[in-house]
Amino acid sequence: PFSYTELKAARRVITTMGTTVYEIAFLGRPCGILSFNDDLAIKSERLTTRLAGMTHLGHFENLSVARLKEFLSAEATTAMAWPHPPDAVTRITNLMITGSP
Repeated sequence: PFSYTELKAARRVITTMGTTVYEIAFLGRPCGILSFNDDLAIKSERLTTRLAGMTHLGHFENLSVARLKEFLSAEATTAMAWPHPPDAVTRITNLMITGSP
């Protein structure tokens, strides 16, 4: 079952591109994002080039064990730090829609 407590406590999170990415960003957790279509891959790539702690893992059908191990074993992954966490969802939404915060 889904738990915000466990999500917040996680060292890293792997999810598909969608609403959970916003929640993870708001919590400031490092995140590996998988996409399952071309449109979501573009959004994931855009987001991960602009936010620390987010990593685009690629299309789930093409995910390699080596890429997954690289993400999971990274020594230093900096989670995002927002000056005002309630602003996070708005800023991330703007990044995904317009490409700028």
